[in-house]
Amino acid sequence: MYMLNHPLWVTLLLFIVPGIFIFLLKGRKIAAVLSPVVACFGTGMILGNLGIVQVRNQVFEPLSTATVLLAIPLLLMTTDFRKWMSQVRPVMKAMLASVIGVMIGIIITYLWVGKGLEETPYVLGMISACLVGTNTNMSAVGIALKTDSEVFTLTTSSDLIVGGIFFLYLVSIAPWIYRKVLRKEEIVEPFEEPFEPEEIMHHPSGIWSRLKEIVLSLVTAVLLAGMSVGLTWLVSGRLREDLILVFLSLSGIAAGAGSSAIRSLKISDGVGQYLLLVFCLAIGMRADINALLTKSSSVFMIVTASYFLSGFFQLVMYKIFRISADTAIMASAGTIFGPVFIGQVAYALRNKAVLLSGMVIAIAGYAVGNFIGLSCYRFFAWWNTLLQ
Repeated sequence: MYMLNHPLWVTLLLFIVPGIFIFLLKGRKIAAVLSPVVACFGTGMILGNLGIVQVRNQVFEPLSTATVLLAIPLLLMTTDFRKWMSQVRPVMKAMLASVIGVMIGIIITYLWVGKGLEETPYVLGMISACLVGTNTNMSAVGIALKTDSEVFTLTTSSDLIVGGIFFLYLVSIAPWIYRKVLRKEEIVEPFEEPFEPEEIMHHPSGIWSRLKEIVLSLVTAVLLAGMSVGLTWLVSGRLREDLILVFLSLSGIAAGAGSSAIRSLKISDGVGQYLLLVFCLAIGMRADINALLTKSSSVFMIVTASYFLSGFFQLVMYKIFRISADTAIMASAGTIFGPVFIGQVAYALRNKAVLLSGMVIAIAGYAVGNFIGLSCYRFFAWWNTLLQ
């Protein structure tokens, strides 16, 4: 038992287990429900709560910081934003409606279940970043705000449960509701064959080419992270985590927009997602189920209200902005769940034509999620101060 809890063995386990799940779930229908993210988090919770493996602070803190700081540029730097924005300008209206809906839902959540609570600004900062971006943004904002470890874990644990329920709603009941409330899609392109999302680590080249791209992607991400830290020090005279994230997001976007060589490192997206799986496994191992059941009632209520109120007001805003039904669902999927689930939602809609729209919105959500999360924290922290 001691060997399993040794920092070296724990670190190796954290990096090996996600690869096993990717291999086991590859091409399986069950992956539509039991994604590698859910598998890693759930396995981590089992191992941690049974006392088999424990991730102590000496491993968790540097690991969580490194994985999140590297994942952000890895996920952003392969996107040519100038090209995508010129091709899909109408989609930005759906993105705007989606973000406004989230903001209204977050504000009402604060007034309904979170007003005056000490942990509310942290939870709403993290969850708003998640609902506009993805879990990456949620984790990044939580780390930047130095969120209490218990609140951090309870928020991510609640997000896993509520997010899973909301995803099932989005691919089952939501299409019928949206198509009743919103106007029909002008262009519908049915899937000719059973659709399978692109493999996370798929690459047409040989193994050595893949390894070379992985190394180049990681080196680029490290350089961007180092540059962001340096700029933060020059601007503020100290290492402010929130400012580091701002520079890191901007540098990731700029690197992809300004260099075709960086943009060609397509495997960097898979590497970034793999690092997120490592982080999910580590978070799962630190998730205390007993605390989740006994201490997290307020956190769980805030996360639940945030998800479903945001979903409701997104639908209202889509109606006001006159967004078509399938594009609206892809906008919700893109902002709330990110690129990983876009293919699955498009297939649930049986409409291949909206796949690109969802991807564009998801990538844009990555870019703005950190800014929105940090802004929400500061706004609600100020609001709490006024109530005292």
